[in-house]
Amino acid sequence: MVQGTASPRDSSVSRARDSLDDPVDQDIRDGARLALQRPASDVDKVGPMTLRWSTPPIVEHMSPRLANGFLFPIRPGGRLVRLDHVDIKLQDREDVLLLLKNYQGNMGVEPGGGVEVDGGAEMRSLLHGPDPTLLDFLVRMEDGQVDSEMLDIVEVLSRERGVDTSAMEGGLSGFLTKCVTFSEEIRQAAKDALRTQCEYDKIGPFAFSWNPCKLVAVEEYAAALFEMRIRKGDELAAVGGTWCRGLSREDILQLLVQYPESLIFARGWGLDHRQAIVEAARQALLDDAVPAGPEWVGPLRIWWRKPATVVEVAKHAQTESERSAPVGSYFVTIDGHSVVQAERQEILQRLQLHKELEMEDDGLASSFLAGAYLAQFKQAEDPEWIGPFRVSWSSPCPTLREVDPDFFQSIRPIPKDGDILAGCSGVSFAWCSRSRILEIICDSDGKLHLQPRHVWQLQQAAAALLTTQPVLPVNDDVPALEWVGSLLLAWTQPPTIVDVLPQAGQMFAVMPSPGDDIETVGGKLAEGMTRRQVLEAMKTDGLALRRTGVRGQIRAAAALLLTETGPGAQADWLGPVKLGWHTKPPLVMNVKPEASKHMDIPLAQGDQLVEVAGQPVHHLDRRGILKLLVGPGFTVRFQSLNDRGDAETQPLNYASRPQSEWVGKFRLLWSKPPTVIQSLAGANDGYQQPIVAGDVVVAVDGVPVATSGREDVRKLMTLEPGKLSLAPSFEGKVRAGAFLALEAPATDPEWVGPFQFRWTVPPSLVKVAPDAQGHFSDTLTSGEVLESVDGCKWDRGDRDEVLRRLANFHDGLSFATSGSFDHEVRVAARACLESADTDVNQLGPMTVQWTDPPTVLWIAESAQGKFNRRVEHGDRLVGADGQMFNSLSRRKILKVLAEFDGNMTIFPAECPVM
Repeated sequence: MVQGTASPRDSSVSRARDSLDDPVDQDIRDGARLALQRPASDVDKVGPMTLRWSTPPIVEHMSPRLANGFLFPIRPGGRLVRLDHVDIKLQDREDVLLLLKNYQGNMGVEPGGGVEVDGGAEMRSLLHGPDPTLLDFLVRMEDGQVDSEMLDIVEVLSRERGVDTSAMEGGLSGFLTKCVTFSEEIRQAAKDALRTQCEYDKIGPFAFSWNPCKLVAVEEYAAALFEMRIRKGDELAAVGGTWCRGLSREDILQLLVQYPESLIFARGWGLDHRQAIVEAARQALLDDAVPAGPEWVGPLRIWWRKPATVVEVAKHAQTESERSAPVGSYFVTIDGHSVVQAERQEILQRLQLHKELEMEDDGLASSFLAGAYLAQFKQAEDPEWIGPFRVSWSSPCPTLREVDPDFFQSIRPIPKDGDILAGCSGVSFAWCSRSRILEIICDSDGKLHLQPRHVWQLQQAAAALLTTQPVLPVNDDVPALEWVGSLLLAWTQPPTIVDVLPQAGQMFAVMPSPGDDIETVGGKLAEGMTRRQVLEAMKTDGLALRRTGVRGQIRAAAALLLTETGPGAQADWLGPVKLGWHTKPPLVMNVKPEASKHMDIPLAQGDQLVEVAGQPVHHLDRRGILKLLVGPGFTVRFQSLNDRGDAETQPLNYASRPQSEWVGKFRLLWSKPPTVIQSLAGANDGYQQPIVAGDVVVAVDGVPVATSGREDVRKLMTLEPGKLSLAPSFEGKVRAGAFLALEAPATDPEWVGPFQFRWTVPPSLVKVAPDAQGHFSDTLTSGEVLESVDGCKWDRGDRDEVLRRLANFHDGLSFATSGSFDHEVRVAARACLESADTDVNQLGPMTVQWTDPPTVLWIAESAQGKFNRRVEHGDRLVGADGQMFNSLSRRKILKVLAEFDGNMTIFPAECPVM
């Protein structure tokens, strides 16, 4: 086994510096983001590769540039089995795409024979010799395209790799030239060496000794080309995908002639550390006493289980042990003899004479087991490192405080401070002591059950509530209220959040609000489930919440008011609307702005609530109306008593379906003006032009009805002859198409009036009817996303919610280019407004720290073209769309960026900001 590899790519260069980031990696990340926005399909194109979704995914196509980055050729039919050290053999499409969205350059593919092949950015540069960035700069130098900024970057790159270009012949240009001639120099030297017989050979920049093939010397520039700077004593492990161990000098030279650009070097223990292991093993065999705990054998502290496992490495040996024997690794072979099931005595006997060790590890599980075993022999601390985890010994279960960065990317879901260590290998840690928990871990396979805190808290609360009745019992026709963890739930259909405790903000990615619904529990829809069924599901699975806006706020307030005893107040706030109960029907006494923005005609004081869930409420008292308001799928209708006559508002909820009705031979949607959505046979008789869905009624018998209410239109249409004056309408086509789509089975893609949408989030445009293009200043193209309807923007919502918005559409549709800088900033800013305050936020293609004004920590290379100069780490975001950010709070800045219109001002870090 190769104990460690050195490849011509320096991973110490920050990946946040896009100029040094691998473009293929970025293509993969961008392709995954787009695939996540598309509906699930059997095959997806993800940047430079095409994947067919099986378990594991099948690689149907891979671009040559990506395929060349693997040790062996990748052909169609290979299986993608590992991403960034995460095993994905059993992952579904969404989980794999999420990993690809954050791809860091390491990929494993089984080419068909079951042998996993390493690939990714590291292997690509490894197989091609010199760093691709250096090659690119040399080509541009030869074309006369190099400027001072480019030369500065190369100088930084070479300096970070330990190369002093100023001391080299030819300086920077000489260094670049050597990089490009690297492969040819090796090939020619190998050909010359085949004509001679020597114990040592100078092969280009390398000097080798043979059997095994080790470096005796290496030129500085060549050493710096590799990921882990190679040095004297390193072994040539593979050439062109062929392992060198056991090959003769002539065989290796022949490989170097054919594949001089594809080299892997291995670094094992230094001679001093190997000698220390030999001497320690001999001494341990002479001692009669067998230690009760872990035993030091040279620089390694060993746990004598089967297989024998390294639980600690001496500080002076830790640098070299990172590849040879990391903590958690176990002995596989010693000089070719398997020792996986060997006892201590046999392993020590072999170690005292050993020349070669083969170690393996199981990553996270191995490190966790080693840490738990070692902790048994240390004094307890709180918090305390147990392998890769820093834990606090809280009750009833330990709490996660920190994760070793080397293991962070391999844990899904991504761990957070405060998550719960619930158990290991199926055994719960609940109410166990520290010593007992460590025993459980050591007796297991190291597979930790790590739960997000909010899931664990809800599961514990649900389990406890299953043995009780609701704290606030009420009669059968009124929903009960009950605290489940930090959420006060009303057992409506689906359950509604009535109140939240402050700590709920730490339990969810987005702070829950009164009025939110529980949409799913354990992946199943909560609507229709009983209290016991919901709690049973919550006991073992997580839940998903859904924002319901004004409608949910009214329901939550009504559920809380129903628990009150006595006659009740004369007026109550129901979400953003204050109703007075002294009249029948109840009167609107006050209204907040957020209520009216979801209505066709603004709600005002003096309006009356006349209908709930399709039932008139003129005869109902306060309690009767509140009962209707907590019912399933309710809508409300208000009637104006001011100068708007009997005009009726749309339902007080943007996601509710508008009303329709058959009047004579026409089915009308009660918009303003009314919209024809269907007609009976013979309806066209007497009309010059055929009547089609989407036409609007502008007059009846010559009487204008564009602003009339439903009753006025109905009266006019029932009079003889009742002839309609109709007009084609773009808005009407959209409304009619959306309303009819709501009544039809869902398809994807789907025509909605003049648009064909694919139901991504937000919806993406597939096709546009030619006659609709004239209603937009710029030509709409496939792939653009529906950003807003009537000025209301959103970044989430399922098909039905979008269709309901479009069925209420009047005069404003906005589309944006999917993935554009402006669009990504707006969407990210809106998401940040709903999340808890943090010191750093990702705003689409950029990351900012909330200083005054905000500091740019990172910006995607694709976004650099947005600005007239290159944006660097540390630059200051001083304003957007004419609004300066000095002294503004995080929330106010996010509100500006949520409506971002394309003009952003960024000052260099060194510029003074007033």
